[in-house]
Amino acid sequence: MTTKKNAAGSAVQAEPCQEERRMLALQCTRDISAIAQAVTLMADEVDGDVKFEGLLRCFGTRIFALNGMLMAYLDEDGTTAKEMHQKIFGLAIPYEGGAA
Repeated sequence: MTTKKNAAGSAVQAEPCQEERRMLALQCTRDISAIAQAVTLMADEVDGDVKFEGLLRCFGTRIFALNGMLMAYLDEDGTTAKEMHQKIFGLAIPYEGGAA
């Protein structure tokens, strides 16, 4: 069991099933990272189709970036909602949330 903090900042024990789900989710992010890398590397195999090569690189990079935000959330590393919003939407949709 791991120790987490509740909304009041007090230490509480995480339920074993919560920790198991968290660990499974982290394993998913590792798999997603490998897929992102594979998609990006596939671009090296494309011969003569610059458009398709560029799309593969863009998709791989985007998957990697979004997965990083998911990992940051699951690891509780202090990434803010504003930072996550900016990584997901860039400048296309302004962040209108509460505290960053």
